[in-house]
Amino acid sequence: QPARIREYLLDIEARPLARLVREGFGVVDAEHRAANIFGIVLPTAPHGLDPEGVRAALAQRRIHVSVRGSSVRVAPHVCNDEADLERLADALLEIRRGG
Repeated sequence: QPARIREYLLDIEARPLARLVREGFGVVDAEHRAANIFGIVLPTAPHGLDPEGVRAALAQRRIHVSVRGSSVRVAPHVCNDEADLERLADALLEIRRGG
């Protein structure tokens, strides 16, 4: 059921996305975005990130996203769990630190 899928996805996204927001990444509030596809706006100065470089670095970690402007687009599915979204958040923070 679509409502249950949305609830599940928002639940597994909540903590990892909150971590990213605290670290300067941009994510639209849950009530204003789709749960199954959303953008993460990459930080700008002083720690700007190149979206295509981020996509490539994530792909090396077997995390697949697409790029839209200054954002990476994420499309979680019911086969994903919170650990997958935590792995994405960890990778983005590591990339931001230059790793």
